[in-house]
Parts: sequence; C-alpha cells; structure tokens
Amino acid sequence: MNNGDFIPDTEAQFTSWYQNFITQCEKHEAVLGLDSESYGALAIENSAYNTAYSAVVSGKEELKGKTATKNLRKKASVATIRSYAKQWKSNPAIPAAVLNDLGIVATSTTGPVATVTGLDVTGCDDGVNNLTWNRTGNVSGTNFIIEAKIGSTGNWFFVGSTTKVKFDHTGQVPGQLVWYRITSSRAGENSVPCPAVAVYGPSASGELRVAA
Repeated sequence: MNNGDFIPDTEAQFTSWYQNFITQCEKHEAVLGLDSESYGALAIENSAYNTAYSAVVSGKEELKGKTATKNLRKKASVATIRSYAKQWKSNPAIPAAVLNDLGIVATSTTGPVATVTGLDVTGCDDGVNNLTWNRTGNVSGTNFIIEAKIGSTGNWFFVGSTTKVKFDHTGQVPGQLVWYRITSSRAGENSVPCPAVAVYGPSASGELRVAA
C-alpha cells in the first residue's frame, strides 16, 4: 500500500485489486445502492483499464523479444567486424589512413610500439614452423604481423597475425629455407620489423635451425 492508502502501488497489485473491487461491487450492488447503469459504467472503465494494461504487458514481452534478437544480431555483427578489422590491420599494404576512415583503429595508444626481440623459429617434420618471440614492452592487444620469404632471394609476403607471442606457420615443406620477420602494430602505428630469422638455414644470429 502507498502510505496507508487502500489502493496498491504496483500495477500488478492494482490490477488484481481493481478486478476484485468490480466483482464485489456486482455482488453487493443492492447494499451499495448501485443501479445497473452505475455498475455498468464501472465495469466498462475496468475493462478499458485491463485492455490498456494487457497491451503494456504484451508490449514489454514483445520488446524483450526484439531486444534479445537485436543483441544476437549485434554480437554476430561485432564478430564479423572484428574478423575483418584484424585481417585488414594485419595487412601492411593497407594504409593507416584507410583504417582510420573505417573507424577500426583503437583510440588508446598506451605504451610504445616496440620492435620485438628474440625471434626463434623451429621447423618440424610435420610441415609446421613454430615461431616464438619476446613481447619487448608491447602492451596487451598489440598485433604482431608475421611475414616470410622463401629462400634467400624471395619477396616478403604476409603470413598471418596474432596478439600472442607465438605462431605456427602450417603447410610448409620440411627442410625448405624460409626467412621470417615480425612487425608490431597498434592503433595504426607500426614498428620497424625485427631482424629476420631463418629456419633450415643460417639465421640472423648465424645459428642453424633444423626440424624437430
């Protein structure tokens, strides 16, 4: 009740109370001095309220359903957008200005974009070249772009990207000389590529990497 008032506060309580009020009016209409016209007017008013209240309840349920559908579609859209954004932001051929136009560059630039260190590559006999490196001060969320070239005279090409400090380059030929380098990227800013390291050949440090 509202401050001692006999009329309930909440809509649901009021609706139940109102229906009982109408029912009791009909039951005791003689004692209450209600004629058919007066009772009829009360019943019509109650019916109009119930119709309006039912519309609100139905509208809330409909809105909940529409909101749930909207949220699912937003989740799917965000996943698609992030997938494309990761692909485009990892492609060094796409200018930072284009990424800015798309609005997919993070506004946070906390911490420097640093060249990674300690790149290590191990070739495995299953055709997977395992890459690991040091984050070297790059904050979480920094994208690491992996590039490779086959042999000593090939051109650098995009292999993939990750925010982790490891990457598996699958589908390779065991024993084939492949050079790798990594560029750090965040908020449209790229670092200098790290020194190249080779698998199945002399690395930048002069070491020899062989299949596991």
